[in-house]
Amino acid sequence: MKEFNILIATGGTGGHIFPALSCGEFFENNGKSVNYILSGSKIGKIEKSNVIYMESYHFDKNPIQFAKALWFLKLNTVKSLFILRRNKPCVILATGSYAVVPIILASILLRIPFYLMEQNVIPGLVNKIFSRLSKATFVAFEETRKYLKGKVIVVGLPIREKAKKKYSKEEARRILNLPEDKVTILVIGGSLGARGMVEKIIPAINKLNDYYFIIQAGARNFNYINSLVQNFNLKNCMVLPFIEEIGLYYSAADMVISRAGASSCMEILYHGKPSILVPYPYSRDRHQYYNASELVKTGKAIVIEEQEIQEKLENCLKDITWISEKKSTKRSLIENSEELIYTEIFKDAVC
Repeated sequence: MKEFNILIATGGTGGHIFPALSCGEFFENNGKSVNYILSGSKIGKIEKSNVIYMESYHFDKNPIQFAKALWFLKLNTVKSLFILRRNKPCVILATGSYAVVPIILASILLRIPFYLMEQNVIPGLVNKIFSRLSKATFVAFEETRKYLKGKVIVVGLPIREKAKKKYSKEEARRILNLPEDKVTILVIGGSLGARGMVEKIIPAINKLNDYYFIIQAGARNFNYINSLVQNFNLKNCMVLPFIEEIGLYYSAADMVISRAGASSCMEILYHGKPSILVPYPYSRDRHQYYNASELVKTGKAIVIEEQEIQEKLENCLKDITWISEKKSTKRSLIENSEELIYTEIFKDAVC
């Protein structure tokens, strides 16, 4: 029997890519051979040698964009057929974004078994379509079961290793040289940042002198957000393009203001931080609102709309009676997600 080879197909934003990388690292640490296909990555290249990159575009109502996306879907399906024949994976794990459709189609044509991973409470269209053909779909939330066909297994969501690192609050603040006399607020908008959310937070910071804000702006928004901070002459915040050692910053924070992407929600749960969640308002299925509702159930989160930030943020920070200690965030968190996925995939796998 040859060495067991698994191919992980992922792409899009960090919300899809980071859980895929966490699984791949766990598989490799347990002696499996792993290769990646990274298609349509919005976070750029990753520091791994076993990655095949493919260009991809999201389908859009714009005719030119739609035609371009259709062309790359066909082209990447052909490329995927060649990749699978060359690499001969025993099984495929796909994270469910539009970017992985070509590899799923190729795996069906070549009869290679595949598994899916769904991060959000409301699954995306790709997983809704292909779940009935997959060996199993791994989901983060129990609520997701009712939207999918076939075998569905609740495993939580793999969290990147750098997000799992925990420090005492005192040590984290010392390392980051943060002021000790201010309440520290970590503002994150996912791997790409959240321009609409952050630019509405900036004016409020000027009135919150007892607070210190750490803002992950995203690389593409960094110059713009940084210029806003300078225009307001804000002294009680720092702006970063992307935070690699995110666990350190979670540890330093008293509270988190965040979009409600699945990965961000799970990381907030992992660190047990009170959070103000601002769901992305323009998604078709409003999936971030449903993700946020799962955190609200823990008693440590509140949801505000993006357009309400300037009106409500100051009061939400100063009046924290919405935080309840009666419920435990641990009840909503599965901490061995990678192990559960590994066990299911390899329990009866043959190659």
